[in-house]
Amino acid sequence: IYYQLGQGEKAEKQIEELKKQSKPGDPGRQTLGLIYLRHGKIDESIAELDLIVTAWPDDHKSRYYLATAYEEKEKMEEAIHHFSLVGRESKYYINAQIHIAYILENQKKYDEAIDVLQKAIEIKENQPQLYLMLASIYEAKKEYGKAIESIEKGLKQDDKNVDLLFRLGVVLDKSNQKEKCLEQMRRILEINPDHADALNYIGYTYAEQGIRLNEAMDLIERALKLKPNSGYIIDSLGWVYYQKGLYDEALDKLEKASSLTPDDPTIPEHLGDVYLKKKKYQKSLEMYQKALSLNHPDREKLEQKIEEVKKFLK
Repeated sequence: IYYQLGQGEKAEKQIEELKKQSKPGDPGRQTLGLIYLRHGKIDESIAELDLIVTAWPDDHKSRYYLATAYEEKEKMEEAIHHFSLVGRESKYYINAQIHIAYILENQKKYDEAIDVLQKAIEIKENQPQLYLMLASIYEAKKEYGKAIESIEKGLKQDDKNVDLLFRLGVVLDKSNQKEKCLEQMRRILEINPDHADALNYIGYTYAEQGIRLNEAMDLIERALKLKPNSGYIIDSLGWVYYQKGLYDEALDKLEKASSLTPDDPTIPEHLGDVYLKKKKYQKSLEMYQKALSLNHPDREKLEQKIEEVKKFLK
């Protein structure tokens, strides 16, 4: 609490009192290691937790958070080592396997990550989050069929899991099955009518296709009431305005979306399209180039837009 109040000196005094009551490696010092971790004192956290797991190798909670500290410090090999030692009987086992898979995915070691998750599923087959993570790795590999298969196996364990249903909809969309995607999003709304991301996804899909724009606006505005500071949802609303030909309103929403979500490549592309309609060609070019720099998934389409807008600047 002292740390959260910004009263560091008082916090340190409490820590010193705790240290007087125990010795390094004492399981009671686990709390101290977690306090350090929570407040960004990573080296101190590692020092405390490492001593505990050295003395008490079966302390899976300390082991899990030691691995988390190494992950925060970007020492990934040490993190994987300790996550892998979290026992299957521990409540931290599932999250430990997901962390390992996430690290391996970021290292582009997709097959190793898949192997980790498949082995975990053999042990804990009733855990939907394992299927979700497995699907995300197949999705990263653009193996959409295997991603869909993984999600469907997860849904056999929990057919009303909205996280799995939402991911299924996204993957179906990426595999050019728009209507099946929308079916999943509508299914989510039957379970949870206030699922903001599903509301937004349906609305944006309509906007993207230039159809049912009034319905799209209603859905997106419902989503925005639930998540008023979501750059993605505000972008969707801006895109509905664009499709309606209301370019000033579109610009206002898209600029706000860009400020909230500066690293998304689709939003500057949308801004580029609006500026093009408003004949602000230099601004349009700048936005397209920004979208390209943010690793836009369709570089070819964006490069074509850049060449087109350059013609207006000559």
